[in-house]
Amino acid sequence: MSLRKLQLEAFRNIPQLKLAPSTGVNVLLGDNGAGKTSVLESIAVVGRGRSFRCKRVAECIQKENKFFRILMEIESSQKPAADLFGNDMQSSAPKIHKLGYERQRSQWMARLNGEDVKQLSELAHLLPITIFEPTTQELISGAPEVRRRYLDWGLFHVEPQFLQLWREHDRILKQRNAALKNNSPDRMIQILDQVYVPLALKLHELRRQHVEQLREEWKTIVPELAPALVDLDIDIKAGWKAELSLEESLHKGLAYDRQMGTTRSGAHRDDLKLLLKGSKAQAMLSRGQQKISALMLILAQLNLWRDRLDQSPILLLDDLTSELDEAHAQRTLEWLLSTKLQTWISSVAWPEPFTEAVKRESGQMFHVEQGQVSSML
Repeated sequence: MSLRKLQLEAFRNIPQLKLAPSTGVNVLLGDNGAGKTSVLESIAVVGRGRSFRCKRVAECIQKENKFFRILMEIESSQKPAADLFGNDMQSSAPKIHKLGYERQRSQWMARLNGEDVKQLSELAHLLPITIFEPTTQELISGAPEVRRRYLDWGLFHVEPQFLQLWREHDRILKQRNAALKNNSPDRMIQILDQVYVPLALKLHELRRQHVEQLREEWKTIVPELAPALVDLDIDIKAGWKAELSLEESLHKGLAYDRQMGTTRSGAHRDDLKLLLKGSKAQAMLSRGQQKISALMLILAQLNLWRDRLDQSPILLLDDLTSELDEAHAQRTLEWLLSTKLQTWISSVAWPEPFTEAVKRESGQMFHVEQGQVSSML
C-alpha cells in the first residue's frame, strides 16, 4: 500500500497542495507552523476518521472556507497467495484506488472509486496507518483508555470480527449503565449481565491474543532499535479482580455500581501493562525512555500489520528529531528504510547523514513554508 498522489484544498494553513510522494520514506522539513504536520494530519483524517491534533475534524477547515477537501490516489497490491502446497503464487497487478473526502462544518462526504462511502471505517480499512506524534507518549504515561484505544486500533485491522464485537459490547454496556442510573431491579441487571459477560470476555480474549502477538514483535524490535530497554516487557491487565471471574466481580460489585451509576468491572477497564522484571514500569522510566517505549509499541504494531495484512501499512512520524535523540532517530530511520514501507516524517532539523540515507533509498524530501510544499530531491 502506498499513497501515490495527495491533493489538499483549504486544509489548515494549506490553501492548495499537489504532491507525488515516494513509495518509501518522505521527509517534510520546515519551521514550526509551516504546515508540515498538517500534511500528515490530512492522511490521518482519511485513514482514521479523526485528527490527532484536535477533537473535531471540522477544526481543520480554514476559517475563511466552508469545507476542506482531500483527494488521494492509492496503489495497493496484495501479498502473493500460497497454493495448496504452500508455494507462493504470483501476486496480482497493483490496483489503483481513487478517493475523495470532503468535510464541511456539520457533515462529511466521501467517494471511493466513484462510489459513495457510507461509513468512514471503509476508508480506514483501505488505508491502514499508524502514527507517532508528541502525545503518543501517553501510551506509557497516560490513562488506560489511551492504551485500550491503541490495542483496539490494532485489532480493527487484523481481526474481521472485532468492529462488530466492539460495537455490540459498547451497546450492552451503555444499557447496563443506564439501568444502574435508573435504579432498575436486580433481575434486569442480571439479564443484561447474561448478554454482557460473554461479549466482554470475548473482547478481552481478542486483546490478550493481540498483546501476545505484539510481544513477539516487541522482542524483535527493541533489542535492535532501543537496546537499553531490552528488560521491558508488555502484558495485559484484565478489567476486573484477578481472583474473581467477571461474573463474580459484577455480582459482588453491584451495590457500589448502583451507587456510582456505572459498571466498574469489564473489558472496558482492560489495560496494557509495561513491566520491568514483573513490576509496573511506567513510573520508573524517564520522559525520554517513555517516548522511546511508545515508539517501540507503534513499530511493533506496524510490524504485526506487515505480517497480517494483505496491504502494507503507512507510518506517520511527526517531529521525529525533536521527540527522539539523534542516535534513536537514526536507528529508527535506517530500520524504516530497510522495511520499504511508505513513511511520512516531519521535522524542523534534519542532520546531513539522514539526508544521505534517504537519498540512498530513493526517498523524497520536501520543504514546507507558509503552507507551500516544494521538492528538495
